[in-house]
Amino acid sequence: MRRTYISPEFTYEQVPGTLNMRETRFPQGSKMMEIEDTIYISEDTIYWYQNSQKEQINPISESSTQPVGVNLVDIKQKNSKLYLQKNQSALALESNARWVLEIEWREILIQYIFARIKESRTFEGVIARDTLRQNVDLSIRDYIGFNILSRYELSENLFWTKYSKILDSGRLQYDNLYDRTTKLEMFKNRQFSTRISEGKLFIEFNQQQPALDWVFDYYYTLNFRKI
Repeated sequence: MRRTYISPEFTYEQVPGTLNMRETRFPQGSKMMEIEDTIYISEDTIYWYQNSQKEQINPISESSTQPVGVNLVDIKQKNSKLYLQKNQSALALESNARWVLEIEWREILIQYIFARIKESRTFEGVIARDTLRQNVDLSIRDYIGFNILSRYELSENLFWTKYSKILDSGRLQYDNLYDRTTKLEMFKNRQFSTRISEGKLFIEFNQQQPALDWVFDYYYTLNFRKI
């Protein structure tokens, strides 16, 4: 029998647009998520409501549950580490020791944008089973990585250090602590250098009081601007 090519040889199925988190850009313009011109990673706590599947479907029922919250102070602490610079002399380690604060600035920015998206319910109505990895949160992170992250650059970082005598503090040598209360004008540290490599910011500085007898608390903030 001759084929008419009218009867279907396959079936058509609807594919949810939420399977693809990459926005297509065209020369004539494209629809992209509106983003902030500047971002200041400070001390805010950002809250949102969601259901047990991390979906945001019904704001009324979800508002009766425990809100999810992230604190920017904690995010910065979890994504940074302080360590002594390598190849220092024994004398230097006892006096003005050289320190490196390594900051995962890209991950901090991702987590901030993620929290703002959840707070504003931008993905409201998206169901986990209609996403590529059956997880709305992972899809949001994919969206940020594909479409938003490259639209920002690190514009400024501020740094504070507060020194205490080891004998008075009861701490051990090199027991330096991340502490948001250090963020005071009198403790602002202007004697440091920075470099950026592979999505990380490195703040390098010398201890301003002898490491044999002094420890310090430290804190930092990050500013980003839209490119």
